[in-house]
Amino acid sequence: MRFAQHRHAQKFHAALLVSASWRIPAPTFTKHQAFLTDAHKTHTDQSATNNICMRHCWLRTWCYNELMDLKKIRLSEGEISYLEAGTGPDLLFLHGAIATSEGYLPLLTLLGQTYHIIAPIHPGHGVSFPVPRDWKLTDFVRFYQDFLIEVSCTPTILLGHSFGGTIALLLSARATGTQVIAMDAPGIPFQFELAQYAKALIVEARQMIEKRPDLEQLLETTKAAGTLVQTMAHHPDVLFLFTKEGPKFNIHRELRRITSPVALFWGELDHVVPLEIGTIMEQIIPNAHLTVFPGLGHNYSVTDPEFTYQEIMKALRKQRQET
Repeated sequence: MRFAQHRHAQKFHAALLVSASWRIPAPTFTKHQAFLTDAHKTHTDQSATNNICMRHCWLRTWCYNELMDLKKIRLSEGEISYLEAGTGPDLLFLHGAIATSEGYLPLLTLLGQTYHIIAPIHPGHGVSFPVPRDWKLTDFVRFYQDFLIEVSCTPTILLGHSFGGTIALLLSARATGTQVIAMDAPGIPFQFELAQYAKALIVEARQMIEKRPDLEQLLETTKAAGTLVQTMAHHPDVLFLFTKEGPKFNIHRELRRITSPVALFWGELDHVVPLEIGTIMEQIIPNAHLTVFPGLGHNYSVTDPEFTYQEIMKALRKQRQET
């Protein structure tokens, strides 16, 4: 296990509160601007006019350089949407619960420079088909096995955040992919209370205010949070389902069957899926390595895609060198 350096505090759930209070609708995309230039990083004067920052942010969000397509496919269970981008080895990206893959656009477009990205929107999320109340983890896994066949994708890399990380681990246990990265993924039972989760939202909102994020980053994070609002609008039971069932996930036996190298990423201050779950998983999975990010919570893959991208590429290089 190692500790990685990082420069930003988490802001995701604070932006969710902003999104909900402003009633910002979830974005609907057909094409997305590539997150490829460094121009956005250069702010010579923090007090430069908000108009410039606002224009820059909208350009990045709405003109995604024709790189990422939003597609739909119908399977026997129903229709789901998925994002596709890039060329190279196949990489399957699985997003966290309640969100959608559109909330991870900056990270996905960075990865699309090197990989062919397939990023489905889970059943029961966004505009994908609703799931029955009795759907289990095994149903999601079986669905994605069929989905990969239908879209002719044989992923070399499985990359997942939170609930998506759990599905990635279960797919790997069923011999899908040769490299795995799971970020803050539940899979070992832990104590969870909705009041604790709400408290975490308040803490993260305070952190965001104290860190005084620039307008550009705040707007991007708020748009990502809008995908959670979209899911809850289409699937009102999903929040209760995952806050009730997620802490009970127990994939202990499946983890032991994984033979591919696994990189586990965790925020040191994760109040959604505690760090101790990552330490347990590292001990169970035969070829796993845990990296802890000091000062971060659960959603760094959304709030700082450049940092997350660099850590992902670093982990993938290390896995290839060791196999």
